[in-house]
Amino acid sequence: LRADAAGAALLRDRTRLRDARRAGTLDAAGRAELAAAERRYAEHAAAAAAARGRTIAAVRAVLERHRGGARIFLGGVAMIAADMIDFIARDLQAFGLAVFLFLVGMLTAIFRARAGCCCRWRPAPARRC
Repeated sequence: LRADAAGAALLRDRTRLRDARRAGTLDAAGRAELAAAERRYAEHAAAAAAARGRTIAAVRAVLERHRGGARIFLGGVAMIAADMIDFIARDLQAFGLAVFLFLVGMLTAIFRARAGCCCRWRPAPARRC
């Protein structure tokens, strides 16, 4: 994968404007320019990530065609980063669902037990009076 010169230029522009904002030298026009630079950089980064994902998927498809006849390994920073993002996204979905179900179960058990406990002890003060 080639270096992203356009992304690097957008990043430098955004960083320069952020530094000016941090220093307090950014006027209203500069703030508008910063917002536009951040939007352009985010759009470019998303497009670059999608293109990188498509490239990695294409390389993996080629590897799968030749997997039976050869022992091929795929590596590199871009592939490792793409895999990490995929794994984390899947883990967040699974873990998020598990935590949600655990919380619903625990809250149900706690409040159901408390409801029974409160109902059992409510008549006691009334009998003493």
